[in-house]
Amino acid sequence: AILPLGESALLVATPLSGLLRLEAGRLEPFSNEAEKFGLASGNVFYAATVLRGGRLALGSSKGLAILNSDGKLDAWIDDSNGLINADVTSLFEDRQGFLWVTTSFGITELLPTSKFMIHDRGSGLRGTVRGAAWNQQKLWVATSEGAFVGKPRVPGPGFVFERVPGVPATE
Repeated sequence: AILPLGESALLVATPLSGLLRLEAGRLEPFSNEAEKFGLASGNVFYAATVLRGGRLALGSSKGLAILNSDGKLDAWIDDSNGLINADVTSLFEDRQGFLWVTTSFGITELLPTSKFMIHDRGSGLRGTVRGAAWNQQKLWVATSEGAFVGKPRVPGPGFVFERVPGVPATE
């Protein structure tokens, strides 16, 4: 993944070399406080996105890092403090500012107020989550056991997921 970093640099997240900074044609290791949370060489990056306000979200095999626009760590979130699983597979910020974090075991919805909502087997999802997308006011999820569609839970917050017929499981 390649994301803007400040006014003139880029943050390059690689599976083998970790975080790198590209500025003025020079590529250097990106050292910051995020390293103490596992964002160092050897960590596997699966997803990255620019959030509202210029913050950066980096999803990896060890969790989710939220960095400010200059690369300073704002938050580290893993399975010990909010994610259903630390293995982040994709990220998506919706129009309301919710950050949807897919993991190997389900989806965590990060609310703009920094609260969490977890979507997993209890809400109908099955298999390893591979990706998610919004379409027609519904949350569509691809997993190793097929495709699922989430409809708002009424009453209450969150979603109820149902398997989409005819979509085969993959391993």
